Amino acid sequence: MIEVTLRVQGTDIFDPSVDAIIAKEFPDLSWDKANDLTTLTVFVDREDAVIGTLAIVRRVESAIDGLKVVGVYRDLVNTTDIALRAGVSREGARKWSQSADFPAPFEYISTGSMKLWAWTEVVQWLETARALDMEQELPSLALMTQIENCIMKNPDHTTVLWHQTASKMTNAQKPIFQSVQPAARVSAGGRAHELTRNVRELVGAAAPRT
Repeated sequence: MIEVTLRVQGTDIFDPSVDAIIAKEFPDLSWDKANDLTTLTVFVDREDAVIGTLAIVRRVESAIDGLKVVGVYRDLVNTTDIALRAGVSREGARKWSQSADFPAPFEYISTGSMKLWAWTEVVQWLETARALDMEQELPSLALMTQIENCIMKNPDHTTVLWHQTASKMTNAQKPIFQSVQPAARVSAGGRAHELTRNVRELVGAAAPRT
């Protein structure tokens, strides 16, 4: 099972009526609110992460009036966050971040003076480069993007777009394109067409209520 954390808007999870629905209908989900950010963490099979997440999104949005899942939370961290989560000093985390094989920063803030990394990539690096088990199973950034595309009613967008692009390429260009496979094919093996069909059914069923 992997953790997929979603950004939620449109409702106050601490409202007694909403809290009652959450406790009764979704006791296995994890909710959190920090300042203006509300998140919902779901646990799904890695192999069926897209379909599993969309099924939960459909249930939650149908059960809680006004609630809207607006995307996937990337969980960006700085060196201080990494140090706290990994149990090392800030200087130790800073030295890690300067390693040649450390993940590239996801974002810069304060005019480029502070680097932010995607926690999912840091966890992978800690496990492979430092043999530290962070006891978290997280989706890759590519899988997060695929899930978000579907939440935004754009099912399997990257696969469709890439196939359209490939059809226009010359034979000389195609080997380069074919070396980079769409996320659906990588994550779902030979079930890409089945995945796309099931995702479209879920997205259609989860259309906004009128």
